[in-house]
Amino acid sequence: MRLEDLYYYAEDSPSGLRWKINRYGGKAYNVLAASAGDVAGYLNKEGYWILSIGHGRNYVKGHRVVWQLCNGDLQDGMSVDHINGDTSDNRISNLRAVQHKINSRNQKMKTSNISGVTGVYLTNGRWIAQWRDDKEAKTKSFSTNKYGHDKAFELACAYREKMIQELNAQGAGYTERHGKDSK
Repeated sequence: MRLEDLYYYAEDSPSGLRWKINRYGGKAYNVLAASAGDVAGYLNKEGYWILSIGHGRNYVKGHRVVWQLCNGDLQDGMSVDHINGDTSDNRISNLRAVQHKINSRNQKMKTSNISGVTGVYLTNGRWIAQWRDDKEAKTKSFSTNKYGHDKAFELACAYREKMIQELNAQGAGYTERHGKDSK
């Protein structure tokens, strides 16, 4: 079944989508699980709306379905980005097609980050500043033996920020939200 046969875009739906058909579940698929017009999908722990496709375990993120229903297939190398950073906000006005690298430059700080600063991490007695230009990841390290723990961290943070500003001056597309607290 095609997505157009299952869902329709509805800005008044929390997921941005509603069922176009009645959806059945259970062993014999004879139990009404959702009626036509019901909100489609569920919100996962990362804040994305998730939809099931078919009767198997095929799942897709709701924002991709919204994009496809409203704009057609994405071109190769493109991602659907939530402009405001709210991954549960699937209004078409909040979605844009961008290259993967631009999408990553509009992301909040990863929940696994332990330094508190995106692109700065501690390894082997050195604070490392890391950034990525269009070609490769680059780093600069600051020794805790030479500068002390706090000063090396401060230098790494400042250096990374300087590199991001330089990249943005060249049109890199890092947003104000990039790497900010995910709370």
